[in-house]
Amino acid sequence: MRGSTHGYDVTDPTAVRAELGGRRGLERLADAAHIDGLGLVIDIVPNHLGVGRPEQNPWWWDVLTHGRKSAFARYFDIDWESRNGAGGKLALPVLASEDDAASITVDRTGPEPVLRYHDRVFPIGRDVGGGDAERIHYAQPYRLVPWRSPVRSYRRFFTVDDLAAVRVEDPEVFAATHAEIGSWFADGIADGLRVDHPDGLADPVGYLRRLRALTGPDAWVVIEKILEPGEPLDPGLPVDGTTGYDALRELGHALLDPSGAAGLGAVHERWAGDAGGAEALRAARAGIADGFARGALGPELRRLARAALRESTPTSLAGPPPQPLIEEAIVRWARDTPYYRDDYPVLAAAAARLRAEARTRSQECEPDEPGSTDAFHLLAQARERGAETAFRFPQFTGALTAKTVEDTLFYRTARLISLQEVGGAPSDFGPSDPHPAFARRAAQWPATMTALSTHDTKRGEDVRARIGVLSQCPADWAAFADRWMPRRPPRWIP
Repeated sequence: MRGSTHGYDVTDPTAVRAELGGRRGLERLADAAHIDGLGLVIDIVPNHLGVGRPEQNPWWWDVLTHGRKSAFARYFDIDWESRNGAGGKLALPVLASEDDAASITVDRTGPEPVLRYHDRVFPIGRDVGGGDAERIHYAQPYRLVPWRSPVRSYRRFFTVDDLAAVRVEDPEVFAATHAEIGSWFADGIADGLRVDHPDGLADPVGYLRRLRALTGPDAWVVIEKILEPGEPLDPGLPVDGTTGYDALRELGHALLDPSGAAGLGAVHERWAGDAGGAEALRAARAGIADGFARGALGPELRRLARAALRESTPTSLAGPPPQPLIEEAIVRWARDTPYYRDDYPVLAAAAARLRAEARTRSQECEPDEPGSTDAFHLLAQARERGAETAFRFPQFTGALTAKTVEDTLFYRTARLISLQEVGGAPSDFGPSDPHPAFARRAAQWPATMTALSTHDTKRGEDVRARIGVLSQCPADWAAFADRWMPRRPPRWIP
């Protein structure tokens, strides 16, 4: 998007941004780098496109103009079902309130008429004439709704409304969105790629295989894959490794003393009410997840539940369980899944265990919530069919993990905050000897990226190293904390 300071809101994947020099500027940069013996690694964003300013995204503008008849309608992950909450239309959450719909006007001063809402413009695909903005708005294949509305009819990057998901699992969409990327390798411009958020895709394994075929075998390709402690990177992926979140965590462990966890936990329990251990964090995560799943991620939850109902067979003569029970089964299974996604082949055994545990919990709920077991069976059956539910469920767990853990839980616990970075775990102080982990990485992924700081880290490596020293002197820290905490100002509640 023009003026973007981060670049994760691409509006036209078919061209290099003119603001950054365009294609010619990229070629000159590559030439300068190669002359000095350097390679060029480019960060790509396959999961979504920026749609906050529709007029800057030609594909999105065409979809808003023509709706399902647009040639680009299949490019985006849009829910056109009549039960999508917007009458089968594409809901755009931009209004300040329901009453603010009165601020929508018709602007006919340009080369084509548009609907205008303050500084935002939207196309008029069906012009019913006159100046009645309300009538013209209603005639469009999209509907402007309040930004607080629970309605979203397109998949987003987590909960960011201005980033609309792209269906790169479709060969036509992959070809259209990656033609420019492929040319960088065909023409000798790029030497490698950093792939942003592959876990958001419908089929990350299939996507990475197509990407490798595009780049060729010699390109250095690393993926922004967030691995939980103990989670392996799937050895079947045609990549050179990750972007280093796992290495960052394990390198940080080298500066910690695991024996300090108990002492720091005791301080945390005195002043925060729990020891900040794994069980307390799991319980906190579950509570946070329930709110997010039904709130900010409600549209994704409801869409997934509808897919599960379509793709399964009722397990009783009474018919399928009601949708709210399906949603409850989704939330319970997803919130206890300790990975962004559990559908990588390397996690097959772990996924089977998680499914069995989820089934047991559904049976335990049965006396209080009749139908819970049927709802779980229906959901599991739908996942096994390999259709829409099979990929939407792991997409949902990834978003739920990011919102509950990284964006919330990491700000609610403070036993040792140097552990609370993306890819980290507040309860994981690491092994007493971190060197075996380093050796495994060197043997299994010798070309993977190692990192000490990324765009996601909240604190620099030097700050984290200083905080980590507290694990070596928990008693000293406890004395200071116990002296300072009673003097803290009263909590301000707005």
